[in-house]
Amino acid sequence: MYICHPSSNSSRDPIPVGAISLSKPDDKHVQHADAYMSVIIAAEHQRKGFGREAIAWALDFAFDFARLHRVEISCYGWNIGAKRLYNSIGFTDEGTRRECVYFMGGWHDRYEMAMLEHEWRDKWRDLANAETWAPKDGQRYSTEQVAKMMGSA
Repeated sequence: MYICHPSSNSSRDPIPVGAISLSKPDDKHVQHADAYMSVIIAAEHQRKGFGREAIAWALDFAFDFARLHRVEISCYGWNIGAKRLYNSIGFTDEGTRRECVYFMGGWHDRYEMAMLEHEWRDKWRDLANAETWAPKDGQRYSTEQVAKMMGSA
């Protein structure tokens, strides 16, 4: 799915700033209710909250609509900003694949992280009070509300 920024001119189409996906590499084991998330934001649009907002919406979809139990994500050692972002959203470090990729003249680690459904729900309870938390009362939040709750507004 493309991540788009609304155009400043109402006659223009939204501007793509990145992409996000949830995938299941092995669909023979759907009973595990897990998926892998990947996200990429164009360099000129990084550190503006687009990634955080897109990940929040994708996690909401994964846990509330697709009924997944676990979502995995990873990043390489040179992208420490992504690792900080994923940890701040609530992904838990699960391991490091040491020096698993050769890039720009050197070996780099890959950090593996994941979030479980109950961790996402606990994060939402921390960010919005339990009485108005979306899965309990069916309320949906605007893009701006999610960004604010997730700390990017």
